[in-house]
Amino acid sequence: STAVLLELPTGWPLTVFLTPEGRTFFTGTYYPNGPRQGMPGFTNVLERVAAAYAKDPDGARDNAKFIQTTMAQVHRPRPGEILSAHRALAAAAFMDEADTLAGGFGNGAKSPQWVALSFLWRHYLRTGSAAAGSHVRASIDEMIDGGLFDHVGGGFFRHTVDPLWRVPHFEKMLDVNAGHLRLITEVWRETKSPKLAEAARRTIAFLERDMRLAGGGFAASLDADSIDTNGEEREGAYYRWHADELTTALGTNTKTFTSVYSIAPIEAVPGADEGDPERGNLYRTGATTLLVDLETLRRARAKQHAPQRDNKLVADWAGQAIAALAEAGQVFNKPAWTRQSRDAFAAAQRALVDSNGRLRQSAFEKQWGPLATLAGLAAMADGAISLFEATGEQAYLVRAVAWAIDIETHHGDTTAPGFFDSAADAEAVPVRLKSIIDDPNPSGNARAVEIAARLYYHTGEDRWRQMAETTLRAHGRVAGHPQLGIAGLLNAADTLQLALQVVIIGKRGKPDTDALVAGVMARSLPAQVLQVVSPGTVLPESHPARYKEQIDTKATVYVCRGTICSLPATEVAELDATLLEMRRQ
Repeated sequence: STAVLLELPTGWPLTVFLTPEGRTFFTGTYYPNGPRQGMPGFTNVLERVAAAYAKDPDGARDNAKFIQTTMAQVHRPRPGEILSAHRALAAAAFMDEADTLAGGFGNGAKSPQWVALSFLWRHYLRTGSAAAGSHVRASIDEMIDGGLFDHVGGGFFRHTVDPLWRVPHFEKMLDVNAGHLRLITEVWRETKSPKLAEAARRTIAFLERDMRLAGGGFAASLDADSIDTNGEEREGAYYRWHADELTTALGTNTKTFTSVYSIAPIEAVPGADEGDPERGNLYRTGATTLLVDLETLRRARAKQHAPQRDNKLVADWAGQAIAALAEAGQVFNKPAWTRQSRDAFAAAQRALVDSNGRLRQSAFEKQWGPLATLAGLAAMADGAISLFEATGEQAYLVRAVAWAIDIETHHGDTTAPGFFDSAADAEAVPVRLKSIIDDPNPSGNARAVEIAARLYYHTGEDRWRQMAETTLRAHGRVAGHPQLGIAGLLNAADTLQLALQVVIIGKRGKPDTDALVAGVMARSLPAQVLQVVSPGTVLPESHPARYKEQIDTKATVYVCRGTICSLPATEVAELDATLLEMRRQ
């Protein structure tokens, strides 16, 4: 936001210059060590900023005050309602930005924008929009086939620097992979695409092999740079291949392999760090996946200098990974993935909850970072709710409620609705903002609405419905002028207003109950609230299925939306027909 105000480039990494009071007066993004491609070197920037501050410190402070005041004004809540008409308006606006050739959005460097794609997927399921559904499926396929996906080692890179998804920025981040996994899992529920199933499996294998920490949690990221064969640090050196290297590793299989996979030359992209211009990264042009050859290449690559790993445990990224693994384990019927989610949740609790019971935003080698942000609390609560749905263990729901209470207590505004990103007692926060723009993960207030809605449907406590509704109304006017960055808020509104409450009355682990759970997983339901309850369980007073019972002592399912429930179903075919009908807008 500061860079935008100063009319400077935005992106990552972010370089921020502060006054002695800790207030921003100048900012920028990446600066190279020395001058390059029209950019000044970092040393030169330091010298010029230091000289400017020494010459006019009062001017720098005035600039900091202007930034603080303007940011508060830009991020002020804009009250309004979010209606179904706004979702249709947003879908049209998003499709106007869609790249119909290569998928995704825009025609330049490509970010996955998984939150916006999730919104279009919901729109497709609600309305039957063939264009929206086709674009989401095509976008995912292009990202998996392209260089955004690491075909050799699994997992996704952060973004690509070209419009065809072929040349990535080679950093691998936990949140990016969690977002991809969650979207792929949801779309696979409907399409049963083998390509999506394979991408999900290999992404989880990457997380388990390369990102898992000793205690069961996940590291934040793998560096983009690594040492090349000349001993120099280069971006993507670990991931790039020369044609001769493929031949050395694959031998007689090389011809078959290169009929399916191609090398994207780095020099084809303006501004890329070329290094050896003949070495590039793999992308797939054929229809098959040569897993044996890819594993051979992985073992060959493992002999090189691997990128360094950032072993921080970050609250919001951990929460995303926990939710993605819990949902994938349930959807693909992979108990091992659910166990990974449980282990990651336990590790996050151990590492991130301090001696006062407060969640911290990060932890590294038993050292806590600052107090958790709104996004961090909400993401961890979201992960806990997904684990509750996957396992039925009440402790996860209790933990989610506790973190939602922390959001109310420490991030609430006593004078207006909506939530601040930072806690009231957080240190070194020059201005407290109520963000609603995805970054590219869902914004803090979008996440708060999402977990409040899920908690309302699970607990029946009206306080959570009120929390979700008032937060939505505080920011709802932005829906009248939709942009990709409010997709998270629109998705949260969809969950609150159109969630399907699926209640299965039966014993977990029994064949008839498990068959109905599998039937639910076989249909994409992004706003799903799944409850598996034993016969005789009394649901909350506000639940439309409160007095529903089993039919002929068989596991029985009811699908409810608002105050209306479907007829009971004991067979998967009946359930499927009901889900198809009731998920429509």
